Amino acid sequence: MGEISITVWDAVLLVLLGWLLGLMGPLLVDRIRRQYRNAEIRRAVLAELIEVRNRLATTIYLIEARLGTFSPKLLAWILPILVSYRGEHRTPHLVETIRQLLAAGDAELATLERQLQAAAGGSFDARKYSVRFLHSRLADLVGFTGKDQALLVDIRTRVDLYNDAVEEARYFFERTHEPGVSSENCAQTAESLTAGCGNMRAEARQIIELINRIIALR
Repeated sequence: MGEISITVWDAVLLVLLGWLLGLMGPLLVDRIRRQYRNAEIRRAVLAELIEVRNRLATTIYLIEARLGTFSPKLLAWILPILVSYRGEHRTPHLVETIRQLLAAGDAELATLERQLQAAAGGSFDARKYSVRFLHSRLADLVGFTGKDQALLVDIRTRVDLYNDAVEEARYFFERTHEPGVSSENCAQTAESLTAGCGNMRAEARQIIELINRIIALR
């Protein structure tokens, strides 16, 4: 009788266990799916930020070349960003140029600055950038900590400010090439263009520093 009683209880426990697993199974599967999805979103956001960081670092270099105002400290800050980048828009020639600039003495650096400024000529190829994936996932960043999420929102805002600075600089660049502009107005517009490029550089650096903080927190 005792053996029969144990067998019955075993069957009851197995039924209860099966029932519980039936209830918990979908929850566990859903949780695993959400964790996987959050990890995928996190990887995609970071990949987008690394791409933007590389392009903005290149933009800062081009601004310095246009203005002829290379700072060894700034070049040393840009170099590891370009070296660490492994995407399809790598610029080994630019990395080598920056290394040459950093190795140059004061007189040689001044000569190289003039050469690079002349090579930049009268072109203005500044582009706007976007963080489309980040923007589309701002309400779905549970894969990031609260601190990370605050930084990501700040990055999105800073990208908008950078793009505004690009528009401003582009406007003044076009003004410098309008026919019939007086020399006085042309000089004032050139000063405004230089200031606009400075604003672009400042915003780009802010974005890169924020991205560096996100990457450091991975």
